[in-house]
Amino acid sequence: MTKIPTNQTKETVPSLTKSLPPHELDKHRAAVCLVMEVMVRKHDKFGWDQMNAGMRQMIREDWLAALSDYPVQEVREACRMHTQEAPNKVPNEGHIKAIIVRERKGPSWDDLSDSQRLMLERLQCPPSMMVDGKPNAKAVALMAQVRQVNERAIQ
Repeated sequence: MTKIPTNQTKETVPSLTKSLPPHELDKHRAAVCLVMEVMVRKHDKFGWDQMNAGMRQMIREDWLAALSDYPVQEVREACRMHTQEAPNKVPNEGHIKAIIVRERKGPSWDDLSDSQRLMLERLQCPPSMMVDGKPNAKAVALMAQVRQVNERAIQ
C-alpha cells in the first residue's frame, strides 16, 4: 500500500478583525451575519422569526466572535459542508469553525478507510468522496499526492 505523507502544515487564522479597515470590517461582519442567517433559516430549527431581537443579536454576536477572522467564502463553504455532512443537525458557530480548521489542515491519508485508500491508490474516487458526481476537494488533493508519489517512484 502506498503511504502518502500526512500534511503537517497548519495555517494560522488571518486576523481580519485587526487587518481590515473599519468600513471593510463592517461589510465583512455583515456578510458573516448573512451567512449565519441563511443557515438558521435553511435549517429553521431555532424559530428565528419567533425570537425577540435581543436573542437574534446574541446569536449574531456569537457567530461573529467565532468566525469574523475567517474569509466569508471560507465560512460559506464550511456551511455547505456541514449541510452535506449533517443535514439534520442545526449548526452553530463551533461546528462551522471546526470544519474550517479541519479543511485548513488539508487532506489526511490517515483519516481514510482502507477501501478509500485502495481506490485512491488506483486513482479512482471512492463514492463516499463524490459531490454531485465529481470528486470532492479532499479526493482531488489526495489523488494528486498519489500521482506525485508514483512519479517519484518511477524516477
